[in-house]
Amino acid sequence: MRFIPPSEWVVAVLNLGEVRLDEQARLAGLARPLLAQVPNPLTVTGDQWLPAPNPTMPRSVAVGLGTDVAVLAAVAKELQALMPPRDAQPEFLGGFEFARLRSPQEKARSELGRAVRMSPAPVLPGFALSGLEFLRASAGVNGPEWQTVDQFPFSG
Repeated sequence: MRFIPPSEWVVAVLNLGEVRLDEQARLAGLARPLLAQVPNPLTVTGDQWLPAPNPTMPRSVAVGLGTDVAVLAAVAKELQALMPPRDAQPEFLGGFEFARLRSPQEKARSELGRAVRMSPAPVLPGFALSGLEFLRASAGVNGPEWQTVDQFPFSG
């Protein structure tokens, strides 16, 4: 297992995929007034395991968010409506990746699935979320690297 350090926890509200710079600026202009209406702060907690791609043979495990996560799901839908039509977007996961298998071997996946089913759900203390960021991901030597492109504070 590779545990993801807290400094790399990312709650992906919407994956934009590859976006041209002019399209990115247009989307930011459309998103800013929408995101300004979101209550500040949202309270987010961790309250469940989300094994992916399935609970029996997962390759990774996310911590599922609770409390105000429904607000983030609604924001994801509204942001997706602002975007030009694309290939099918995954639904808002409502969590952040916590751990990933180093090897995709069937035995390791089966053991991870068993461990998740037998482990109590995580209980993370609530934390305040006061805005969203547009992030650009790139493949780095030690895994994904994130760069903040734009920030969108909540002020509703």
